[in-house]
Amino acid sequence: MKFSPSPFAHWLDGTLLEVKEEGIKASFIVRKDMTNPMGMLHGGVTAGIFDDIMGATFFGMDTEYFFPTIDLSVVYFAAAKEGDEVIAQTQIIKKGQTIIYMEAFLYSQAGKLLAKCGSNIAKSQMKI
Repeated sequence: MKFSPSPFAHWLDGTLLEVKEEGIKASFIVRKDMTNPMGMLHGGVTAGIFDDIMGATFFGMDTEYFFPTIDLSVVYFAAAKEGDEVIAQTQIIKKGQTIIYMEAFLYSQAGKLLAKCGSNIAKSQMKI
């Protein structure tokens, strides 16, 4: 996403579609350099999309501290291929003072669930 301070987010080149208090939605076009040898969206890129969009969700919160990812669990259901548009959506499930739990989902443009993710982020001592 173009507004992000993250070089990785710039490489992913997502487009922000929606911002709500409980989460955000963004789209990504699967490029050749995002695929595995079978021509499908690489699982590591999928995990990267999740981690990046969850981080973008975090930056929309009112906090002065950085909350790094402490775990990330991804389940894959279906594949996307080069040229496909995929939609990632986050949802804040539980917002504690030191731990925030989020979930994210990756869909095809037709609305088919491709993958889902759960992640905890924890308050650090590092100020933004």
